[in-house]
Amino acid sequence: MEPILILRPYLRKMSDGNFFRTLFAWVLRVEAGLTVIGILYGSVKLWGSVKLWGLVRGEHAPASLYLGLLIVQLALLVLAIIIVNILLIRAEDIEKLPLGTDYIVTPIFVLFEKTAGEIGAAVYSVLGIAAGLFIWISDFGIPLPIPGLSGGEGFIAGLLTMIVGVTIGLVVLLLAYLTAELTGALVDIARNTKK
Repeated sequence: MEPILILRPYLRKMSDGNFFRTLFAWVLRVEAGLTVIGILYGSVKLWGSVKLWGLVRGEHAPASLYLGLLIVQLALLVLAIIIVNILLIRAEDIEKLPLGTDYIVTPIFVLFEKTAGEIGAAVYSVLGIAAGLFIWISDFGIPLPIPGLSGGEGFIAGLLTMIVGVTIGLVVLLLAYLTAELTGALVDIARNTKK
């Protein structure tokens, strides 16, 4: 029977925890690279929307629209830097996790929950503020589709977009950290009941 059990060494290696630490640390690093590509793609699409605006309306886009898009472009750059930093720092955190004998994946999952909340908070806060500034400067609606932010035109719409963006970001961060703490607490309870 032993000769056909060819996966035994691989399953043992997977169970020691180092496999998951290495795998998920590299997953976060790859996501950091994909984030850069995604932001570049979003930037190109953003400037393409100016041409679309002109084609639909049959006129040239006003200078205020270009200025507003420049602010959104800068916000995308800031957002890319923040997200890449979060992903690379959390990849290091995962690699430095101690190898446990009882729970291997749960500490990694806790860090993933926190990472998702940090990225969500960054996206909503930065893009909410940028969208609000865009509305103020250009007097147009939001140039990027952001779930939960409707936009509009005028000073109040810009202010509300900023407030709602930052608020959603904080709620996302709070919920992610809460679920991460609850997951960690469940592990602590399980460890204490074993004793």
